[in-house]
Amino acid sequence: MRNRRDPVTVIGDETRECQLALYAMALTILGGVGAFTPRILGQVLLVNVVTLLGLYGLHQLVSVVGAHTRRRSAQASPARFA
Repeated sequence: MRNRRDPVTVIGDETRECQLALYAMALTILGGVGAFTPRILGQVLLVNVVTLLGLYGLHQLVSVVGAHTRRRSAQASPARFA
């Protein structure tokens, strides 16, 4: 059985990994982390939170529509036995 995790947890984990990769690149390739001021970090955090909430809302919407579609499909074509 496939391990299913909460979508918010998955997106949060992926966002954290992406931010750490960006920080590591800035530190090693771009010459330092001087551009990581608290104001910029706050803006990035705000964008990430808004994106997370939007993606979670989209996931909920798709889940509801999918469940509704499956339910209507099951009612429209009942199983026929010979």
